[in-house]
Order: sequence, then C-alpha cells, then structure tokens
Amino acid sequence: MFKVFKIVVAIVMLSLNVGLSEVPVPVQADGKSLSVQVLPGTYAGRVVDKPVKLDIGKPETRPFSVTVSVPGNHAAYMDGWRPWPSKSKTGPLAVGISPKKDDNNHTILGPLYNSIQPGTLVITSADGKQTFEQDKDFRFSDAWNQISNIDGRLGKPGEGELKVTYTYATQRLDLVQIDAQGVVSVKPGKSVMVCPQLPAPDAGAARIAGVYVAPWQRDGAHVIAQEDVYPIVASTPVEPVNPAAIASVLKKLKAGDPVTIAFLGDSVTLGAEAGAWWDGMFTESNTTYATRVILGIKKQYPQSQITPVHAAKGATTTADGVKVFDELVVAKKPDLVFIAYGLNDAAGPIGKEPTNPVASFNEDIRNLIKRSQAAGASVILISPMQPNPWIENKIAERIVEYREALRALSKEENVGFADIYAAWMKQADAGVPPFSQLHNWNNHPGIAGHAVYAETILRFFGDVKLEAPVAPTVVPEPAAMLNPTSPVKSDAWLQPTEIPGKWEFAPPPLPDLQTTLKNAKHNPHIYGLYTWINEFREHRESIRQVGWKSIRAGGTMDDASMTSYVADDLEIMHTFGRQKVKDEPAARAQYLIDYPKQLDEFLTRYGPGGTFFKDHPELPNRPIRYVEILNEPNFQYMIAPDGRPQKELEAARESLYAQLLPAAYAVRQKHKDVMFVGFGAGGASAGDERFIKNVLDAGPEVAKSFDILSTHPYVQPAPPDAYSVRSWGKYSIASGLKAIRGFLASHERADIPIWYTEIGWPVSKADGGHFETKDEPMVSPLLQAAYVVRLYALSQRLGVERVHIMNATDTDKFNAGFFLRDRSWRPSAKAVQTMIKLMPSPKLIGAITDGTDGTFVYRFASDDRADAPETIMAWNVSGPKSITIPAAALQATVTDMLGNEQTLAAVDKQLSLPIGPAPLYVRWIPTAGQP
Repeated sequence: MFKVFKIVVAIVMLSLNVGLSEVPVPVQADGKSLSVQVLPGTYAGRVVDKPVKLDIGKPETRPFSVTVSVPGNHAAYMDGWRPWPSKSKTGPLAVGISPKKDDNNHTILGPLYNSIQPGTLVITSADGKQTFEQDKDFRFSDAWNQISNIDGRLGKPGEGELKVTYTYATQRLDLVQIDAQGVVSVKPGKSVMVCPQLPAPDAGAARIAGVYVAPWQRDGAHVIAQEDVYPIVASTPVEPVNPAAIASVLKKLKAGDPVTIAFLGDSVTLGAEAGAWWDGMFTESNTTYATRVILGIKKQYPQSQITPVHAAKGATTTADGVKVFDELVVAKKPDLVFIAYGLNDAAGPIGKEPTNPVASFNEDIRNLIKRSQAAGASVILISPMQPNPWIENKIAERIVEYREALRALSKEENVGFADIYAAWMKQADAGVPPFSQLHNWNNHPGIAGHAVYAETILRFFGDVKLEAPVAPTVVPEPAAMLNPTSPVKSDAWLQPTEIPGKWEFAPPPLPDLQTTLKNAKHNPHIYGLYTWINEFREHRESIRQVGWKSIRAGGTMDDASMTSYVADDLEIMHTFGRQKVKDEPAARAQYLIDYPKQLDEFLTRYGPGGTFFKDHPELPNRPIRYVEILNEPNFQYMIAPDGRPQKELEAARESLYAQLLPAAYAVRQKHKDVMFVGFGAGGASAGDERFIKNVLDAGPEVAKSFDILSTHPYVQPAPPDAYSVRSWGKYSIASGLKAIRGFLASHERADIPIWYTEIGWPVSKADGGHFETKDEPMVSPLLQAAYVVRLYALSQRLGVERVHIMNATDTDKFNAGFFLRDRSWRPSAKAVQTMIKLMPSPKLIGAITDGTDGTFVYRFASDDRADAPETIMAWNVSGPKSITIPAAALQATVTDMLGNEQTLAAVDKQLSLPIGPAPLYVRWIPTAGQP
C-alpha cells in the first residue's frame, strides 16, 4: 500500500513540474516511532542550531458497534472491484460496516479507510449466541470496511441481522511550528473520522510542516513515516487557463446585466459530501463548491442578477452529460456553463479499461462544449481532482490523462479551464495531504475540499475573497435559546403556577396498565415533528440538534426536497394531498380516479425501489415508507365550505373519504412495503371522533383500507393529561383515544396502531409568537414545553406509537413552533432535546403513580442497551407539589425539563421530589450499598 503511495506522489510532483529533490525536508521521520525530528536550519528568520526531536501523540481510538443485514456470498468477480460491489441482479453482496455519520453528523458515503484496528473486529448473530470466524464464515476488506458471506455461513443473504463491533482509529493533522525564540513544538490537531484540518499556529509562531497521524498501522504499530510529513512551502495559486474565453460573461457582470450560470457534472458538482450538501443550495448555509462560486460572484458583482442552474447528477459520466444538458440546461439559455466530469469516466474494474476511455471522453466533452456554444454560452472546463491514490484500478494515475485532455481542449475550443487537479495537489504545500480531504476516502471532497474548488474557479472572476468554509451550525447554549420575553433561569427548577384555560382533572380513562407494559417496545420514533418542507430545510441543523427521529412532512414533494430528507436517517411520513374537490358527482368521480393515480406516481418515484434512488445512487436509500391519506379531510382540506349547514357538509366529507380510502389503498397492492396512514382527522372539539366513526360505519371495506390510524387530538390550552371543558361538554386526549379504540373494535381493528400526527399548544404574540393572537387564553413558553414532553410520555402510556408536534416554527397563524424566525430556540425545543438525550429509545416499564390526584410518575428503560439506566419521569398537572418515591439507591441525579442537574440524597429509603407541571427526570446513582 505505502509503496504505491510513494509512486503516486512522484507522478503527481512530476505532473506539476516540481522535482522531488527541490522540496525542502526540514522535518524527518524514522518510520519506526511516533516522533519527528526538526533539522538544523533557519525557519522564518529563526535559527534551529541542532536537531530537535518531537513526540507525536497516538491516534485516538474509539469503539463502535453496528447492526447490519446478512451480506451476500463472496464471488471471485467481486475482487476485481475496490470496494467490493454491494449488490447484483441476483441480490445483496458485500455490506459496509463503517459509521454513516462523521463527527459533525454529516453523512459519510464511504468507509473509514484502513481504520479498523487489527484484532478488534467481532461479528455475532443478532442474539449474540454465535460468534463468526473471519476467513471461515466471512471475508473482511480491512481497507474498505466491508464483509461478505462465505457459503451462507453468516445466514441467508439479505435475511436476518448481524451485530458487528470493533475499534477504529481516527486521523489527525499536527502542526510543527517555531516560536519567536526559536523553540519548535508540535501543536496537535483535532482527532476526526474524516477530513482532518491543520490547526493554526500559536500567536507569534511560524508554520514548518504538517504531520499526518494516520489511522492505519504499519507492521503492527502506529508510526510516523516520512510520507506522513508535509513541509510547508511558499506556493503560488493555480491561475485560470484561458480566462479570455469568458470575456463576454465578465462584460455582462461588470455592466450589471443578468447572468445565468449552469453547473453540469457528477456527484462532486452535486455537492456530495460537503456537509449538508442537499440543504439550502445557493444560500449561505450551503457549503458545496457550486454554491460558493455563485455567492462569490454575487459578492464581486452585486449589481448583476445571477441565476444558477444546478444540472449535476451523481454517478454520471460525460456520456450522460448530453442528456442532462438537453433536459435541464439548454432551455435556461445560460450565459456560462461549467462542465465537470472525469472521475466516473476514469473509474473501472481492476486490470480493465476505464468506464469511458480518455479518447471517447475527449470527444464527449467536445460535444458538450459545442452544444453549450451553440446555445450562446461560454464554457469553463473543470478538471477532476486526484481520488484515493491507493485504489488498485490505478485511477489516481489515470486521472492525469483526463486532466491533460481537458487542458488541451480548452486551447482547441477556446474555452476556460479550471485546473482543480493542480490546486488539489497543492494542498500538500500547505502541510495538508490531499487524500486526507476525501470525505468518503474515494472521490468526494469534504467542506474544505469544496473550498479548494471554489477558490480556484473564482479566480476567473477577479479578486474574490471567500470566507473560511462554513462550519456546522452551532445551536446557542440553553440560556440564549429561551424566548427573552419569557425568561427562565437556568440555575433554578422553575415551575409554572398558573394553568390557563377551562380544564379539569379527573382520572383519565387510561388503558389497562399491565396490557400496556406487556405490549411496550423501545421506540425512538415516538419523538415526532410535523413540519413543512421549506421550514424543515430552514431549521435543519436545529432539528438535528434536538434529535427528532420521525417527521411528518407537509407540502409538495420534489427531488430537491427528497434529497434534503434522505440524508438525515429520519423516518418520514409524507401527507399526500391534492387540490380541494367540488362536491359534485362528476368532480367526485374524477377525484377518486386522480388521487390513487397520483399517489401511485408519487410512490413509484419516492417509495421503496423508486426511480429517485436509481437516479441518485450517491444518496442513502431511505424511501418514503409511510403516506398519510390527506390532512384533516373532516375540515376544509378536502371539500371546502360552500354555504351548506355544518352537519350536511360533514356528511359529504365523510361519504367522499369513505370512498377515497379504499380507492387509495388499492395502490398498496403495488407498493407492498409502504404503510398507509388513514384519516388524519382534525380533533378540535372532538371532531375526529365523529368523523372516524361515521367513515368506518360507511361500509365494511373502509376498515380494511388503512394500516395506521392518525388523528389530531387538540385540547389547547388545556393540559394533555386533563379534560378540556367546553360549553357543550368536555373531552380529553385519553377519552378520545378510548372512543376511537371502541369504534375500531366494532369493526375488528381494535389493535391497529394509532398515531397523533398533529397537535400543539400556541403561545401569545406578547410571549414571542409570530402571529397576532385572539384574547383567548394561551400557554406560556415554559408551559408549552412542559405539555409537549408530557404528551410524548403520556402517549407511551396510552400505547400511541408516534406523536408529531406542530410545528418547526410558527406557521398557519399558530404560534406553537419550536424555533423562532431568527433560528433561536424556544424552551420547548430544549425540553425535547433534554428528553431525547436522557431517553433516546424509551420503553415504559412501570408506573409509580399512574395519574392519582393529577400526579404522574413513570419508569422508563432509557434505550435498548442491556446496561441502559432506568429513567423516572415525574410531573403534577395542576402546579408545584412535593412527593416522595421509593429510592433504589442512596443518591439520584435529578434533571429538570431544560437539562439542569442536581444530586439529591435519599432519606429512609425515600427520595423527595419538588415536582410540578414541568417534568423532572430521576436517574439513580449506583452505589455499593443500599438506601
């Protein structure tokens, strides 16, 4: 492996017209230890008069475990590829066992290359009873972190699961520096899975070299070899080739004329894996090179309106480029087209020809140039960077030919050429190994690598200064998250004392506790959020930080929106709606034809096996598996008010939905892996109960036409665990559920899952709400937070599997959002984050107090680990109150709703708790004795 690397480096240096002998080597490594030696010399005017030995810290190692599907059987042809293929026409093949997220929670579309530490890999059956042996039961690719089956010894391919554990090493870039007194030292960088960054020198110090601390071992040990040392030398930027080719574009920009710019290319141009590349394209939150180029041009020429056209698709070659150009680019009448292909063209199996040999690649690019010019556009060709230099198909050596073909074409066809390859390799001059900036260890640069692309390209447009690559959004600390109009002190356990609205507490009709406990399962998806697509993208980073696992997605789905969903490892339920229908026979009949047809088209695109994932193989394969059949069809979203009496209008809606459900459910015969969520009934004033009963009673086929029942049991401003009192009577979340279960039982569907797919508690405008509010009672932000987390807990007691709280931000004139428009957090967001951190996959295991006198104290298994701590969640509905609970240890860590912790001691085997509407969480501190 390492001999190959030295050869590649030599080729690279020669291709850049730099002889290896000309590169100064002020720092040496012996290749036998974790140390380097700084040689005597003058560095930044500071003299080192004798060799100085510097110790380098070991790479950080981390344990990791993952559950994977049983891989396919290894076949000889698989060895012709690196990495091994993961699937074939006959079924699954190799399975990757690397983490899917980096340290910043960004998707990794590759392995932790050569990072699994020797002797640490253990693979067992899902139940842990059988441990498998390498090279007997399975094969293991240590470089690419993949396993494959041997003659089915791991089980039947694609069926069942395996538990995989190992220890992996991180990578790091350390800086050798010299201070003003001539003292040399090592400044360690940050240990990361992928894309390490070189730390800045200390104040007054000068940089000498970067030292790459590799995750792999050499001869059974971690050492620093000479190829890990990167002397920092003066280096000139890579200049544009033939910049005059875009003179007409620059003229328009300088004149303030509108300019349209298209990006044509593969997955690198698509943005993989520049952070959250799918999110906010061409806005400040996006870190792809295409976005940074557009923002840089806008900054340089603010008077010109820039219209970007993103026409990149993953896993494509120049052969695909013509189709993409004709479909997505030509109609936009671009002034400038960037053409960036080569990585997939040059790829191929080991010992075989590339996918698209350089000769045909050359003509394909020429064809794209001609088509662009015929459309009136100038062209800039973008060379590919160097991919992983150790892949055995020699793509790293081969890519130089493709780069040279592009350079020659720029002269022959009078187009610009951005030599990204040269700029990529010049990272070594700054002490950074180019390969270290591959986020997938193959052919996708990370955020810093995309900055290299952008900076090189922007030199065509003048002296454009880019900001440093955008780091992941950092959510403010709790004190800054809270709504300033409703301050909450972080050093006190504050409890709301006023509970607004007309409500009363009586023992709620909870289902039988033992039955609930018997059926309880660990459920990370209980934590749900309802949000529109645009709001999801706007608040994406905060949503990740809170930790929701299930999203109800509202709005019209398209490829850009789907791309933004699939990379976050979320369960998505899409509410599939369409335009309202007039209550006329012909319109109703057509509606019953159109809705199933459009639903089928939607699932064919975005459901399991959908064409979206075939078109985007670079994205994680996370299809839509849940669809909700309309939103609140009992209200105005299916048949709008038309002047008829309410009772007559409700009857019309019920009869149409009773026909729609079976018509839509027929689509499931084709999409068998999709669960259909029925009703989505609006629950204000118990309207969901009437609607569900009447629709179910409309005909026997209705009860068979959904897999999950969803409803919206709004009770605001009353608490989730009390009765809302209205002029016509009272109702509660628990009583509504009991009624609905009764309706289902009468139609032999008593045990069907029930989800709450919309609910919330709004705050007033005075308390920071975005919309003007009526004079009716509203909850405070603190009480809003308490109700949300209490509902997540209460729903588990009720046996409800999902709770989607409305909404990411205030919307639809409803001030129940978790985040303000400036992206700051309400207490509700912090409260949910605290609950998820303490109980990431909760399972109800007991009740200490099951609602007696308005007090709820529940025991939860925090997650599905065997050694997971028990967490007790306690609250009182009506106000502050002191209670005692049996103590399981001498002390407990007690955490309030917003994450503040205290340690309390048990007295006489009892623990006293000051509970109230805002829940407290209790975890026992293990001790040798008993309380």
